[in-house]
Amino acid sequence: MPPAGKNPVINVPDFKIFEQDDMKMIYAKSNEIPTVVISLGFKGGRMVEQNDLNKIGVASLFADMMDEDTKKHTAEEMSVLLDKLGSSISFGADLDETSITVRCLKKNLTATLNLLEERISEPKFTAATFDRIKNQLLENIKNSKTRAVVMASNAYNKITYTSRSFLGYPSSGTEESLKNITLSDIEQYYKNYFSRKGMSIVVVGELEADE
Repeated sequence: MPPAGKNPVINVPDFKIFEQDDMKMIYAKSNEIPTVVISLGFKGGRMVEQNDLNKIGVASLFADMMDEDTKKHTAEEMSVLLDKLGSSISFGADLDETSITVRCLKKNLTATLNLLEERISEPKFTAATFDRIKNQLLENIKNSKTRAVVMASNAYNKITYTSRSFLGYPSSGTEESLKNITLSDIEQYYKNYFSRKGMSIVVVGELEADE
């Protein structure tokens, strides 16, 4: 048996941590390419679904709704604006937070952050969009029943975590739980968890700390 090779050397970039009120920001400078990546985390995520297992999937559905219309632009208009900047803004439902990932060129950072602020502070939750997304999710769930890998994963989680834990269910919800989620649940989720309190920010890119 050949001898073990040398342990790889991992170079961790220098980083700084800033804390203000209930917010924490981690910053690391990278000059490899003239881009900036920002990750934001708001309290919430899948863990809040433990409060009501009849509405599993509300965190994921909320993240999908945040990717839609704002009070100033439709989702299509927002997509065009971001494409022109070479930027992207995406929302996701993680275990203990709603995450937002922003990618842009340094020269377009201000314009991109303006669109991010609009998406965060001025979402437009409409019944039409809510129904469309929920129906898409229900259709996806029906289609997934023909995929052995998905069915095996769902069965494993249910056996491992049991039906008494949110981890025992698919993150996107079930046919039964999605039917229980209403537009008011999405609006309440936004009111309860989308605030500066407890928010985390990670910034990596061609920026100075004082920028």
